[in-house]
Amino acid sequence: MGKSIRPVKEEKKPIEDIQKVQADPALILKKTSGLKTVKFTTDTQLTDFVEASYEKKALLLDQFAQNMEWKAADTDAMLVLSNLLRLAQNQSNVVAALDADGVKKTIDLRSYDVSKLSALLRKQKVVLPDDMDVETYSRELLYQAENEHPTAFFMHRLLEDPALFELDKKFIPKAGKAISAFYKANPDFDLLNEPLFSVETGSPNPALKNVKANDATLW
Repeated sequence: MGKSIRPVKEEKKPIEDIQKVQADPALILKKTSGLKTVKFTTDTQLTDFVEASYEKKALLLDQFAQNMEWKAADTDAMLVLSNLLRLAQNQSNVVAALDADGVKKTIDLRSYDVSKLSALLRKQKVVLPDDMDVETYSRELLYQAENEHPTAFFMHRLLEDPALFELDKKFIPKAGKAISAFYKANPDFDLLNEPLFSVETGSPNPALKNVKANDATLW
């Protein structure tokens, strides 16, 4: 009889933890629309910026702008990125997913609810930190965005997408013509961040359109 052939025992390979495999945040963010024209002198500068605390980001932003002689548009693009990263808990892949869906600044999140944002993150196969539930993450992100832009979120729901109120139609308020016209002329206006009129002069905010002195139709 011939020798029996023993099965070869396959060597077990270590299982790779895919949640620890993260692409370089700089490579992810360089593809976003706002950073396509922003130039860096080294490959690590953008990575250092992403990984820095929000307070340190402000210091790095000033340093980069001076050392690399950025244009105002470049500095603005990085400031917008900094705000999005703060809301996204420094998750570059989340910022990239939002950018691909048309979100260029934090106020653009006014058109989202938890369901819509969760669906986007799942579609883009975004890996969240610490195995966080996608609905919980989306709810926290939108809650923070609405706290920073309460007027813009409310006016978008009122005039653009009442379904986001998640209320019976009879409980949804109606906007007058003056409010509707003001919103269409100033869609990014928010009372939390800028006034209708100057406290010092009483004159209308020059940054706003269709606001006249002594115009009481808005209140």
